[in-house]
This record gives sequence, structure tokens and C-alpha cells, in this order.
Amino acid sequence: MSKRTYRSKSEWRKLIEQQAQSGLSGLEFCQQQGLLAKTFYRHRKLLRQQNLIPVRHSFVQVQPKAISPVSSDQAVILQHRESRVSIPSSTDPVWLAQLMNTLR
Repeated sequence: MSKRTYRSKSEWRKLIEQQAQSGLSGLEFCQQQGLLAKTFYRHRKLLRQQNLIPVRHSFVQVQPKAISPVSSDQAVILQHRESRVSIPSSTDPVWLAQLMNTLR
């Protein structure tokens, strides 16, 4: 059984900032640092609720190369790193926004 490590709020803030700047997902960062992901996410949530760290959004604005009519049988493909999701172009945008918000 490993010894439990206690970190201060400032230590957690530094770790959370390092993760944000690393470009790694929270899980990848935790694996590299030897942290329990659930502990990392819990502290990040608590610090955000206390306004001690900013809420960061990882979405980037994109512009289509050309606007063309989309038929209902075409798919929209969302890709981030190694993950790829294909959804029908007729998907409700509100549902898609809720899904993306849940996944962040």
C-alpha cells in the first residue's frame, strides 16, 4: 500500500495549470504524474467552484472551406486526437452541444 500524499490548494492549482498547459487530457496527465484521475478532477472542480482557477474551454472556432448544401445522408465527423465520431448531419444541434459539454 502506498503512502498517501496530501497537497495544498496552491499545489493543486499548480498541477491543474500544468495539465492545462501540457496539451494532455486530464487522464493522460494524471497517468504521467502518478495521480489518481478522480482525485485530480475532484480538486479541479472544487477550485473552480471557489473561483481559484479559471474555467477553460478547449473548443476552437473553425471555418468551413466552402459552404455547400448538405444532404441528409451525409455525416458530420468530429475528431479530437485519436477519437473520431461520425454523426448524421440531421442531428439536433442542441443535443450535439449537450453531448460535447458532457464530454469535456
